[in-house]
Amino acid sequence: DGKGYLRHHTAYSDMQWSVAVADTLFVAPAPFGGPVAVIDDADPRVVDVYNAAGVKVHTAELPSGDVGRIVAVGWSCEETLTVLTSKPACFLWLPLRKE
Repeated sequence: DGKGYLRHHTAYSDMQWSVAVADTLFVAPAPFGGPVAVIDDADPRVVDVYNAAGVKVHTAELPSGDVGRIVAVGWSCEETLTVLTSKPACFLWLPLRKE
């Protein structure tokens, strides 16, 4: 009959994103509304992790030395941040794990 029910639900009422996506090298959202990793082109050794509302929750840094350029960034299903470089090297972080 073409009739349906629509319900609007506000997940975050105060979005705090201050990152311009156009200025970044990589943006890697985790599945299911999880964290978002952002690597800025100005400093590609620093990985900032934000929650879905845009609040920075963690900052990680690639080790010093020549690790190569970043070629891929992604998340595992356990929310482990994975960064692959051209050396080849793989760096893993668990930024949301509670100690």
